[in-house]
Amino acid sequence: MERKYLFKDGAVVNRTTGVAIPDDEPVFLLRAKDSYALRTIVAYARDCRNLNHVFLAGLEVVMEDFRNFEKEHTDKMKRPD
Repeated sequence: MERKYLFKDGAVVNRTTGVAIPDDEPVFLLRAKDSYALRTIVAYARDCRNLNHVFLAGLEVVMEDFRNFEKEHTDKMKRPD
């Protein structure tokens, strides 16, 4: 499964529709090296448990990516500054 958004030409774009998030819409970004990020995504997924299975499957992919990053890059993990 592909991620929902991608970075393209300096914008965050919905991979399916090709529509960019407008500059006036706030976006919150979590980086895999942030030691609190995975637990934040897990809590979000728990709150979204009643949503459609495609959305939840996408969250599972993200969580797995973050878990793998943490295992493979323990030296890069840190608390936010």
